[in-house]
Amino acid sequence: MADYIVKPVTPARFLQAIDRVREIIQSKKEKIQTNKDEFLFIRDSNIVRRIKFDEILYAEAMGDYVKLHTPQKFYAIHNRLAEVENRLPANRFIRVHRSYIVAVSKIDTIQDGALILNGKPVPVADAYRAALNKRMNVL
Repeated sequence: MADYIVKPVTPARFLQAIDRVREIIQSKKEKIQTNKDEFLFIRDSNIVRRIKFDEILYAEAMGDYVKLHTPQKFYAIHNRLAEVENRLPANRFIRVHRSYIVAVSKIDTIQDGALILNGKPVPVADAYRAALNKRMNVL
């Protein structure tokens, strides 16, 4: 319970109760957003795994599956790339190709129409190049 009001209700007391409810709602939203920005749960075979966003290099579409690549290995999940894109934080990841989403902080170099992430090339489509350059402040 956030608050309660005793009759007769005064406008000042009513506004105080409303402010209290707003504070509680805002604190719950902040708590949810903080947890949301740290990790993602995926189903890998019959196991549900937690993967930190900092560990993900890039996501690659492979038919009905998406491969989440980390420095050590990749995880294949049965999902669409658009759904994975919605679950990844937009401030950390960017779509660079119809089949690829990359972690901006993991990009080593850009050369010959491809990004190099941990020594692995990822193609950049012409349709996404301007957004990538703008995001990375490339001159």
